[in-house]
Amino acid sequence: MKSYLENEAGSIAAICFMLGVTVLMLALSTLTVYVNDYAAVVSNSDAIKAYYLAEMAAQETLWELMETTEALVLVYFSHLKQHKINYMRNVEKEIYEAYHPPVFNNYLESYLISHLSNFKKEAKNPFLDYSHPHRYESKLNYNAAESTIVIEGTGVYNNARRRVKMEVKVPYQVQEGIDTYHLPSTVIYPPRISGYYQIVL
Repeated sequence: MKSYLENEAGSIAAICFMLGVTVLMLALSTLTVYVNDYAAVVSNSDAIKAYYLAEMAAQETLWELMETTEALVLVYFSHLKQHKINYMRNVEKEIYEAYHPPVFNNYLESYLISHLSNFKKEAKNPFLDYSHPHRYESKLNYNAAESTIVIEGTGVYNNARRRVKMEVKVPYQVQEGIDTYHLPSTVIYPPRISGYYQIVL
Protein backbone atom coordinates (compact mmCIF):
# COMPACT_ATOMS: atom_id res chain seq x y z
CA MET A 1 0.00 0.00 0.00
CA LYS A 2 2.87 2.33 0.93
CA SER A 3 4.53 1.83 -2.44
CA TYR A 4 1.21 2.55 -4.18
CA LEU A 5 0.84 5.91 -2.40
CA GLU A 6 4.47 6.89 -2.96
CA ASN A 7 4.60 6.32 -6.71
CA GLU A 8 3.35 8.93 -9.14
CA ALA A 9 0.10 7.18 -10.09
CA GLY A 10 -0.84 6.63 -6.43
CA SER A 11 -0.30 10.30 -5.53
CA ILE A 12 -2.57 11.44 -8.35
CA ALA A 13 -5.26 8.93 -7.30
CA ALA A 14 -5.14 10.11 -3.67
CA ILE A 15 -5.33 13.78 -4.69
CA CYS A 16 -8.25 13.06 -7.04
CA PHE A 17 -10.02 11.15 -4.26
CA MET A 18 -9.60 14.03 -1.81
CA LEU A 19 -10.75 16.57 -4.41
CA GLY A 20 -13.75 14.40 -5.23
CA VAL A 21 -14.71 14.12 -1.54
CA THR A 22 -14.30 17.91 -1.11
CA VAL A 23 -16.46 18.67 -4.16
CA LEU A 24 -19.07 16.17 -2.98
CA MET A 25 -19.16 17.75 0.50
CA LEU A 26 -19.50 21.24 -1.01
CA ALA A 27 -22.31 20.03 -3.28
CA LEU A 28 -24.14 18.37 -0.38
CA SER A 29 -23.71 21.47 1.82
CA THR A 30 -25.02 23.72 -0.96
CA LEU A 31 -27.97 21.39 -1.54
CA THR A 32 -28.76 21.33 2.20
CA VAL A 33 -28.66 25.14 2.42
CA TYR A 34 -30.87 25.42 -0.68
CA VAL A 35 -33.41 22.88 0.62
CA ASN A 36 -33.54 24.55 4.05
CA ASP A 37 -33.95 27.98 2.46
CA TYR A 38 -36.71 26.68 0.19
CA ALA A 39 -38.49 25.09 3.18
CA ALA A 40 -38.23 28.38 5.10
CA VAL A 41 -39.68 30.33 2.15
CA VAL A 42 -42.56 27.86 1.76
CA SER A 43 -43.21 27.91 5.51
CA ASN A 44 -43.21 31.72 5.52
CA SER A 45 -45.58 31.78 2.55
CA ASP A 46 -47.92 29.39 4.37
CA ALA A 47 -47.74 31.54 7.50
CA ILE A 48 -48.62 34.69 5.52
CA LYS A 49 -51.65 32.95 4.00
CA ALA A 50 -52.72 31.68 7.43
CA TYR A 51 -52.37 35.22 8.83
CA TYR A 52 -54.48 36.58 5.97
CA LEU A 53 -57.16 33.98 6.73
CA ALA A 54 -57.12 34.94 10.43
CA GLU A 55 -57.49 38.63 9.55
CA MET A 56 -60.34 37.79 7.19
CA ALA A 57 -62.20 35.92 9.94
CA ALA A 58 -61.82 38.86 12.34
CA GLN A 59 -62.77 41.47 9.72
CA GLU A 60 -65.87 39.59 8.55
CA THR A 61 -67.03 39.23 12.13
CA LEU A 62 -66.35 42.92 12.82
CA TRP A 63 -68.29 43.94 9.70
CA GLU A 64 -71.34 41.93 10.76
CA LEU A 65 -71.06 43.28 14.30
CA MET A 66 -70.96 46.87 12.99
CA GLU A 67 -74.00 46.33 10.76
CA THR A 68 -75.97 44.85 13.65
CA THR A 69 -74.93 47.69 15.95
CA GLU A 70 -75.99 50.29 13.38
CA ALA A 71 -79.41 48.65 13.04
CA LEU A 72 -79.70 48.51 16.83
CA VAL A 73 -78.94 52.23 17.16
CA LEU A 74 -81.66 53.02 14.61
CA VAL A 75 -84.16 50.89 16.53
CA TYR A 76 -83.19 52.60 19.78
CA PHE A 77 -83.62 56.09 18.33
CA SER A 78 -86.98 55.08 16.88
CA HIS A 79 -88.14 53.91 20.32
CA LEU A 80 -86.68 57.02 21.97
CA LYS A 81 -88.54 59.25 19.53
CA GLN A 82 -91.81 57.43 20.22
CA HIS A 83 -91.17 57.68 23.97
CA LYS A 84 -90.64 61.46 23.69
CA ILE A 85 -93.81 61.84 21.61
CA ASN A 86 -95.83 59.93 24.21
CA TYR A 87 -94.28 61.95 27.02
CA MET A 88 -95.12 65.27 25.30
CA ARG A 89 -98.70 64.10 24.68
CA ASN A 90 -99.05 63.32 28.36
CA VAL A 91 -97.71 66.78 29.23
CA GLU A 92 -100.29 68.34 26.91
CA LYS A 93 -102.99 66.33 28.71
CA GLU A 94 -101.53 67.59 32.00
CA ILE A 95 -100.46 64.10 33.00
CA TYR A 96 -97.11 64.72 34.61
CA GLU A 97 -94.73 61.84 35.05
CA ALA A 98 -90.99 61.67 35.51
CA TYR A 99 -89.16 61.43 32.22
CA HIS A 100 -87.36 58.08 32.00
CA PRO A 101 -86.14 57.46 28.45
CA PRO A 102 -85.13 53.96 27.34
CA VAL A 103 -81.53 53.04 28.20
CA PHE A 104 -79.31 52.06 25.29
CA ASN A 105 -77.27 49.63 27.40
CA ASN A 106 -80.40 47.51 27.89
CA TYR A 107 -80.74 47.25 24.10
CA LEU A 108 -77.07 46.30 23.80
CA GLU A 109 -77.43 43.58 26.42
CA SER A 110 -80.68 42.18 25.02
CA TYR A 111 -80.00 42.29 21.30
CA LEU A 112 -76.22 42.15 20.92
CA ILE A 113 -74.14 40.99 23.87
CA SER A 114 -76.41 38.08 24.81
CA HIS A 115 -76.29 36.87 21.17
CA LEU A 116 -72.54 37.06 20.50
CA SER A 117 -72.40 33.35 19.72
CA ASN A 118 -74.46 34.06 16.57
CA PHE A 119 -71.56 36.07 15.13
CA LYS A 120 -69.10 33.18 15.09
CA LYS A 121 -67.69 32.44 11.65
CA GLU A 122 -66.22 29.29 10.19
CA ALA A 123 -65.27 28.46 6.60
CA LYS A 124 -63.34 25.56 5.10
CA ASN A 125 -61.42 25.97 1.83
CA PRO A 126 -63.00 29.34 0.90
CA PHE A 127 -60.42 30.14 -1.82
CA LEU A 128 -60.21 28.08 -4.98
CA ASP A 129 -56.72 29.31 -5.85
CA TYR A 130 -55.22 28.04 -2.56
CA SER A 131 -53.65 24.68 -3.37
CA HIS A 132 -53.54 23.30 0.19
CA PRO A 133 -56.35 22.70 2.70
CA HIS A 134 -57.19 25.89 4.57
CA ARG A 135 -59.85 27.30 6.87
CA TYR A 136 -60.67 30.19 9.15
CA GLU A 137 -62.86 30.72 12.17
CA SER A 138 -63.71 33.42 14.67
CA LYS A 139 -65.06 33.49 18.20
CA LEU A 140 -66.25 36.34 20.39
CA ASN A 141 -66.22 37.13 24.10
CA TYR A 142 -67.50 40.09 26.09
CA ASN A 143 -65.27 41.77 28.65
CA ALA A 144 -67.75 43.52 30.95
CA ALA A 145 -65.03 45.25 33.00
CA GLU A 146 -63.72 47.14 29.96
CA SER A 147 -66.97 47.18 27.92
CA THR A 148 -65.23 45.52 24.99
CA ILE A 149 -66.07 42.70 22.64
CA VAL A 150 -63.03 40.54 21.98
CA ILE A 151 -62.88 38.94 18.52
CA GLU A 152 -60.34 36.17 17.94
CA GLY A 153 -59.75 35.11 14.35
CA THR A 154 -57.82 31.94 13.55
CA GLY A 155 -56.45 31.06 10.11
CA VAL A 156 -54.99 27.71 9.10
CA TYR A 157 -53.18 27.07 5.82
CA ASN A 158 -51.42 23.75 5.23
CA ASN A 159 -49.59 23.26 8.55
CA ALA A 160 -49.34 26.96 9.44
CA ARG A 161 -51.68 28.46 12.03
CA ARG A 162 -52.04 32.15 12.89
CA ARG A 163 -54.36 34.00 15.25
CA VAL A 164 -55.32 37.66 15.61
CA LYS A 165 -57.17 39.34 18.46
CA MET A 166 -59.28 42.45 18.05
CA GLU A 167 -60.78 44.45 20.92
CA VAL A 168 -63.85 46.53 20.06
CA LYS A 169 -65.31 49.09 22.47
CA VAL A 170 -69.09 48.79 22.43
CA PRO A 171 -71.16 51.87 21.56
CA TYR A 172 -72.22 53.98 24.51
CA GLN A 173 -74.88 56.57 25.26
CA VAL A 174 -74.21 60.09 26.51
CA GLN A 175 -76.73 62.78 27.47
CA GLU A 176 -75.51 66.02 25.89
CA GLY A 177 -77.58 69.12 26.51
CA ILE A 178 -81.29 69.42 25.88
CA ASP A 179 -83.38 69.23 22.72
CA THR A 180 -86.08 71.62 21.43
CA TYR A 181 -88.65 70.11 23.82
CA HIS A 182 -86.39 70.73 26.83
CA LEU A 183 -85.72 67.03 27.21
CA PRO A 184 -82.24 65.46 27.48
CA SER A 185 -80.57 65.08 24.09
CA THR A 186 -79.01 61.67 23.55
CA VAL A 187 -75.85 60.95 21.58
CA ILE A 188 -74.58 57.43 20.91
CA TYR A 189 -70.92 57.06 20.14
CA PRO A 190 -70.15 54.26 17.68
CA PRO A 191 -68.05 51.18 18.39
CA ARG A 192 -64.32 51.57 17.85
CA ILE A 193 -61.34 49.26 17.69
CA SER A 194 -59.27 49.73 20.84
CA GLY A 195 -56.69 47.00 20.22
CA TYR A 196 -55.44 44.73 17.45
CA TYR A 197 -52.87 42.02 18.18
CA GLN A 198 -51.26 39.01 16.58
CA ILE A 199 -51.27 36.14 19.06
CA VAL A 200 -48.17 33.96 19.23
CA LEU A 201 -49.16 30.28 19.19
